[in-house]
Amino acid sequence: MKTIYLADDDEDDRMLIRLAVQEVIAPVRIVELDSGDDLIKLIGNQGISDDPTVIIMDMNMPRLSGLETLGILKLSNASRHIPVVMLSTTSNRALVRDAYERGVNAFLEKPVHEADFVKLAKAVDTCFMNASHVTDKTPAHAGFAGEYPSAPGG
Repeated sequence: MKTIYLADDDEDDRMLIRLAVQEVIAPVRIVELDSGDDLIKLIGNQGISDDPTVIIMDMNMPRLSGLETLGILKLSNASRHIPVVMLSTTSNRALVRDAYERGVNAFLEKPVHEADFVKLAKAVDTCFMNASHVTDKTPAHAGFAGEYPSAPGG
């Protein structure tokens, strides 16, 4: 089953993201945490399944910030492969750059309106959760053979 780890210290934001995700992505398991250190502990103790998984995380959290949490996640062999979507109210270029340098997969402005939460959920589904549509039996080039003419001389 698809799993989303949702780490945000704001309970209202978690609720709005959860409702939007449940509307857009089904079936999905949402694991809510209110801090980055709780996320690190949970993943360290429980591990991650092979099912499509993504972390949606607020940048500004107490105890362990989103940037600090991201750095720890990307250093661990157990979690470095998990896509991370960072949400923030800031558009500070230095912080955005720092997040990408630490390995974030997407940095988005935190939604404000209900429609924006749904857009966030759709983007997460499209970009990170549809990996389950590809099987080991599907060749990487499936559907492309013979569709394009050969290049001259090739």
